[in-house]
Amino acid sequence: MQIFALSLLSLSACDTDAAADQAKDKAKEVGELAKDKAKEVGEQAKDKAGELADSAVGKGKQMWAERNGQLSDAATGILAKGAQAQSDGAEALLAKGKQLAPVALDVAKTLHATVDADVDIEPIIQALDDEDAQRQLDQRIGDMPRVEAVNGVNVGFRDVSAWDSGGRESESAYLILWRAHNHLVGLVYRSHKRIHIDKMVAEAPRLISLVQGAL
Repeated sequence: MQIFALSLLSLSACDTDAAADQAKDKAKEVGELAKDKAKEVGEQAKDKAGELADSAVGKGKQMWAERNGQLSDAATGILAKGAQAQSDGAEALLAKGKQLAPVALDVAKTLHATVDADVDIEPIIQALDDEDAQRQLDQRIGDMPRVEAVNGVNVGFRDVSAWDSGGRESESAYLILWRAHNHLVGLVYRSHKRIHIDKMVAEAPRLISLVQGAL
């Protein structure tokens, strides 16, 4: 009788161990399936984000091609309001110049290939053959609220969000301005996100290098 009882206990223990092993294997299987599913979902989301970004870049290039290298109404409006607010400021000087549309178009294509879908960036390219005009530009850049030396060039920054008529479509707008030899060069940088001026300054060297390379 004792032997029979011991046999039952032994069988019960074996069954318990087997059940535990099965449960462990099942849990491992479920975990691996969940991991594979999460990876699949992540890859799909990444692909979708890439498609949206490519679409945004394509639309940006298309809009610039349709405008033949001219600034958008939103960017023009920002500069006009700036000129009204300060007649001796950089924006007033920009209003007097003429956009070199073919050059600006090439620069815009380069820029739109490197920024994300939250950003709309428009280059300003004007010829400054007159030395007096060049000195005047240097002075007005020096009077901008934030001036930083980037690769030996003085670059002016102004937060123009208050002049942006884009409303909720644009949370931040900046004017970035510098002189490249006999050219006035600038960027109207608009983003759906709120961007601090320090982050804009940190991003400037990369953007300026892209512009200079496309000129």
